[in-house]
Amino acid sequence: MVKVLAALTRIRASRNDSVWKLLVIVLPALAVLFWLLLTVHGQLGWMRTPVVDCKGAATTTPPCETDVVYRGPAGIPALRTRADLGALMQARGFTHGAEVGVQSGSHAKQILQAWISCERFHLVDLWGHQENCKGSANFDQTKQDALFQGAQDLLQPWRNITTFHRMLSTQAAQQIPDQSLDFVYVDARHDYCGATEDIQAYYPKLRPGGILAGHDYLSFAEQKAADPGQDWSVCMDGTVNVGAVKGAVQQFALDKGLTFSVVYAANGGDRSWLLQKPTRMECVEAMGGYGSDLVRIVN
Repeated sequence: MVKVLAALTRIRASRNDSVWKLLVIVLPALAVLFWLLLTVHGQLGWMRTPVVDCKGAATTTPPCETDVVYRGPAGIPALRTRADLGALMQARGFTHGAEVGVQSGSHAKQILQAWISCERFHLVDLWGHQENCKGSANFDQTKQDALFQGAQDLLQPWRNITTFHRMLSTQAAQQIPDQSLDFVYVDARHDYCGATEDIQAYYPKLRPGGILAGHDYLSFAEQKAADPGQDWSVCMDGTVNVGAVKGAVQQFALDKGLTFSVVYAANGGDRSWLLQKPTRMECVEAMGGYGSDLVRIVN
């Protein structure tokens, strides 16, 4: 009798071990299967309850609340000066960029020295005298030719990754594919019309997450107070707009629903501005008007 009971106990223990082994294998597999089902259901919308979007139509996608504006993420740290731009591009792992308004090439050199990962850099400048351009960089043609040669010489160490476009900035933009650049720096014409044209022409060239920046974030009044010898209010066609670079940047950001940052500058002038092309859209509460930091992401 004792031997029979012992045998039954061994059989029961063996069965328990088998059950535990089965549970150890099956339970994790069931958990993974359940997670996959939830993921697929969620993406396809099978488990979502239909709701009403902002326009009143039935949808299974969570709506963006009413009274909101769309804005991309700032995503740009505060910079002390524009000399920090090259290091920022390097930190982001960016590889393709452009400068619009090169002149002597000194700023392009500063960027490329810190931006080791750069694989292609476009240098865009007319290097030519222009009518109705009242900026200090509008030299006669002899000086422009010398600046062009000087820029080529200065940037010779990067000759394998640089491409010169000696033409109007809007013409050069047509030679650069959309969403092919990580960074564009705009420093060409400083009148409102010219700055607006450049910003609008080169923003599409950026990949999502790319950075568009530029120099001299000043209005006509601020520029005139700093340097009475220049006049950034006159556009190429002779019309007058006192917005200058500052007005062009503000209007573009407002139209696109974007925020931008401005670098610090010891003298308060010649500041650079930066904005980032959104990687995805976000809903932003309209409370407080433009510039509100209350962000609600809509997946």
